[in-house]
Amino acid sequence: MRRVPRHRITDGLDQIIALAVDLDASTLVIDVEPLLAEWDSPPEVFLAAVRRLHAAVVERAPSVTDLVFASNAGWPPQPPPEPAGPRMAVVSPARKPWRTRYLDGLPAPIVFAGDQVLTDGLLAWRLRGDFLHCANAGEPPLLARVQSVAGRCIAPLVFVAASRIGMR
Repeated sequence: MRRVPRHRITDGLDQIIALAVDLDASTLVIDVEPLLAEWDSPPEVFLAAVRRLHAAVVERAPSVTDLVFASNAGWPPQPPPEPAGPRMAVVSPARKPWRTRYLDGLPAPIVFAGDQVLTDGLLAWRLRGDFLHCANAGEPPLLARVQSVAGRCIAPLVFVAASRIGMR
């Protein structure tokens, strides 16, 4: 079984962007909860985070042409289009890791950022992309805590530890 790189993220979105630059990512797929908005946050919180992330990507990660916000929850609204920079799309519910059609045709390399091995990580593994694992992102609800335990069990089977690039 082929394993893909897993990068441990400890410094949030700044480190995600630095790694996207180091990995020369063309597409960045980012989990919505809890990386951009805490669970059960109002849509305005998510949209404000999208604007901040988009601005940071425009400024620091010129290789990224597509930003995909993927949530297994059902609420994130579609952000308004930005005049410059990467195209943006919200996929909700994304049904990670099973559904991948929303990523068809997007340029490679694709980098995936999320907090769950069982959803975000397995999606990265299925599509052979790097996984930026934000393991300490907020206080998860019960189901997410259960998924984290199961994810720790399968992680050694599908991931190889990545070097500590992006640590500037």
